[in-house]
Amino acid sequence: MAFGRRWMVLALLLAACGDSDAPAPEAPPSPPSAAALYKQRCASCHDGAKAAAAYGDRFRLMRPEAIMTAMDGIMARQAAGLSLAQRASLAEFLAGKELGLPASEPPPLACEAWQNRIDVDRPPLGTGVGLDFSNTRLTGAVARLGAAELPRLEVKWAFAFPGATRVLAQPAIAGGAVFTGSEDGTLFALDEAGGCVRWTFRADAEIRAAAVVSPWQPGDPTAQPALYFGDAAGNAYRLDAATGVLVWKVSADDHASAAITGTPVLHDGRLYVPVASTEQVAAADPDYECCTFRGSVVALDAATGNRIWTSWPITSEPRLTGDTNAAGTPLWQPAGAAIRGSPALDPARRRLYVATGAGYTSPAAESTDSVIALDLDSGKQLWRHQAVPGDAWTMSCLSKDKTNCPAPSGTGADFAAPPMLVALPGGRDLVLAAQISGHILALDALTGAAVWRRNVGGVRGGMAADGTMLYAPTRTGLLALDAVTGGQHWFAPTPDACQPEHKPGCGGALIAAVTALPGAVLAGGQDGQLRAYDAASGEIIWSFDTTAEQPTPNGGSVRGGSMHGGGPTAAYGRLFVTSGSLLGGHMDGNALIVFEPARDYQPRRAPTGE
Repeated sequence: MAFGRRWMVLALLLAACGDSDAPAPEAPPSPPSAAALYKQRCASCHDGAKAAAAYGDRFRLMRPEAIMTAMDGIMARQAAGLSLAQRASLAEFLAGKELGLPASEPPPLACEAWQNRIDVDRPPLGTGVGLDFSNTRLTGAVARLGAAELPRLEVKWAFAFPGATRVLAQPAIAGGAVFTGSEDGTLFALDEAGGCVRWTFRADAEIRAAAVVSPWQPGDPTAQPALYFGDAAGNAYRLDAATGVLVWKVSADDHASAAITGTPVLHDGRLYVPVASTEQVAAADPDYECCTFRGSVVALDAATGNRIWTSWPITSEPRLTGDTNAAGTPLWQPAGAAIRGSPALDPARRRLYVATGAGYTSPAAESTDSVIALDLDSGKQLWRHQAVPGDAWTMSCLSKDKTNCPAPSGTGADFAAPPMLVALPGGRDLVLAAQISGHILALDALTGAAVWRRNVGGVRGGMAADGTMLYAPTRTGLLALDAVTGGQHWFAPTPDACQPEHKPGCGGALIAAVTALPGAVLAGGQDGQLRAYDAASGEIIWSFDTTAEQPTPNGGSVRGGSMHGGGPTAAYGRLFVTSGSLLGGHMDGNALIVFEPARDYQPRRAPTGE
């Protein structure tokens, strides 16, 4: 029975239980139909002048449960005031499917006789996001995978995230477990060897970035590692990594649109949390008072969650301007400068480097679309380099009426990927950062002065670096640059994997973060293909179609889709890859796929002392 019809039956039953002698109440006005609700609440963006996702094409690919989740998350502003029955009706209308139908896959397989312990011989390798302080995404020989092993990889096991249409969080590997978050806010601890579920924890909202596991020395029997992560509602968490028990939960920012989309950085007893937002989406509503969010970095005591300092790129608090938009709604400023990616940490200089997004109000603040160096101890700004002045943009700029589009407006040329710190010969370091607009900047780490700038046609995923070789995923392929000069070493265009059978949402863009291994670079594409490139030449040495069905330990199956978000993780001779993202009209999927070299192949030994 459809969700909406169930609510109608419940209402009739409640009415039948009432006082039969009571006078019949006046009939309430008919509620708006689902089509009318869509027109009132959603069409201004989804059917806008540059429709990001027309419902007839995109929503029909989604589960109605996922649309309900969005109405509690990124679309909460648009769904405000709707009853549960109205939300259900709208979700069923958009998806073209009924709520409450049996799940298409069996529930995940729980580990038998799980004893809440960790494998102390398998600490985090220190090369994942959040522990790789430089954000170079270089996985060295300690991971025991490189160019020689990649062609021999085969699938060991796969996991289906229940009810998900996207998987954005990069897996974290430690203690014999795979820690990874999901669209519905569940943090899974999966057994690394076989994929069964050790434990789960339910956060308040979607988990879009990698978790960080506190390090320990191999074999330490007293190790009690902690797990840190953030959610799309702006909350930061600490869990016991062995049991999943909550230690603390802190709201990094009390703004209603606050979100954590980058991995926090753990160092020396402190957790540095980047804060982004969804206010640019809320601004699509003409009745929304745009805009009051400003990005921030929050330093928390890792043991207690107590706030140590907060640093706002926009130092002025938002205020009413005295003006209104065309709908008569009051306007605020300044706002914007969301910090979407993980900071890069520079322990030697006691600095943190962050990259900000566009402004939400005009004129855009001087710290929007900028790379900023912060003092590690106080959060004070040490230098700032603005790449694009005057760039103010919200989702209202895509609507037909553009009521809350800043004037003048820009293009939203955010720094979406994390900045990285690269050491050059001679002791000089560079901060490298890439914009959605296509520019890569190299800045002097000491002063913030520009060293070089290059337009490569758009970078959404995180870059990787191996020494002075920089690897950037672009809209059309993988690019290798000299980090010292910005000169091109090679370019490998993405092969066409979308034809002859056209797949809706398929494309040649590399939209996931790339990962560097000894002699190779791994890149995932909008087409669902995971490819390994020779680091010296750009030649493709291995590829895998993540959209193909894979069996799961619970007797079901799973497939991936467009690869978006955190990118692959290599650890202990295995490769961990998430796949699937309906964002932007790409191909949905809900897979975690784990690879290891074929059994008849011996991986090379890790160097002594690892």
